Amino acid sequence: MILQNLLEQGSQNVNIVLSQEQFFMLRDYLTNYISEAIKQPEKVPEVPLTRQEAANRLRVTMPTLWRWDKENLLKPHKYGGRRIYLLSDIENFISKGRTGL
Repeated sequence: MILQNLLEQGSQNVNIVLSQEQFFMLRDYLTNYISEAIKQPEKVPEVPLTRQEAANRLRVTMPTLWRWDKENLLKPHKYGGRRIYLLSDIENFISKGRTGL
């Protein structure tokens, strides 16, 4: 039986016999797997904001938001004919100190 099947069935006592070479291969595989998982942050779903919500979050007026768009400081995304801003873009913009906050 495959190890994954045993784990999915909830088997609690499993004995595995490995040669030294197999053990080291398994160790290396698990080490690489875990280190890659640690490197990749958990993906958080993007939160869309309307233009008004973005302006409120940035504490600016709608004309200022429009000007920043024209100056390529903060670009909205087009979605279904509407312009939206992503919360992550807004947070990055704030963290760079572009708004003077």
